[in-house]
This record gives sequence, C-alpha cells and structure tokens, in this order.
Amino acid sequence: MAACVDQCIEGVHFEAGVPARAAGRKAAARALSDLAATAARPFALLLALSAERATAERRLHGLIEGVAACGAEHGARLVGGDLACARGPLALTVTALGWAPSEDPPGRDRARAGQVLVLSGPVGGSLLGRHLRVEPRLAVGQWLHGCGARAM
Repeated sequence: MAACVDQCIEGVHFEAGVPARAAGRKAAARALSDLAATAARPFALLLALSAERATAERRLHGLIEGVAACGAEHGARLVGGDLACARGPLALTVTALGWAPSEDPPGRDRARAGQVLVLSGPVGGSLLGRHLRVEPRLAVGQWLHGCGARAM
C-alpha cells in the first residue's frame, strides 16, 4: 500500500475567490499526483478541512464535493476525514491511499545525476489558472514504472 498527503491552503495554493469545487478538486489532484509518482493505483481519499467559523456551509460543501468528484474520477472514493474550526486561512489536507505496484515502488530519493528527465505535462501557467487544473497522471506513472523508472 502507498499513502501520500498534500495540503492546499487558501492564499498560498489558491486565492480566496476561487470556486469551492475547484479548490477541493485541486487539493485532491495534488495528493493523487503524488500517488502517481509511486506508480500506485488509488482506492481512497481522506480529507482534513480547517476553516473559520464564519465560513459559509455552502462553501464547505463545495470543497468536499470537489475532493470527492476528483477522487471518483480516478477510482478513489472519499471515505472519511476531519472538519475543524480554526483561525487563519482555510486549509484542505488530502491523504490519497493506493495499491503500490511492488514492494519497492519508485521514489524521489532514487533520482541520480545523468538520468533522463521526462515531463508528462505542461510546466508553468499558474497566472493563467492552470494550477487549478492539476491532472494526476496515474496511468503515466504506472507505465513509466513498468518501463523501469525508479524515480518519479
């Protein structure tokens, strides 16, 4: 099994005016993208959500719906989590759980100087809103691992 966790914080990873579903989707996609780097097949998501008391219930629902929808697109059901009232920026922490392809999945610690570097998608574009359209490259991660990739 593989587990990856990632945070999305309002004012850091997305602006306050971003639609709730888009922010929730981004939070899930970031965790699923980390899971893709282990060549794992996702099966579940957990969401820890922290927001100020004044946050509208509709916004909270939208955030949760965004996480759940992104997970469902990639075979990972939102199965639980936590909701907390706290001062400070709204924060989503998503844990993605998946089945690892082997006892020795790829890891960032195995990258070495001189190895081939492959990009599977565009780089940059945050000012154009691309950061809200993160696409977990799960099939690419599994394919690269099958081709012998040791670091992703």
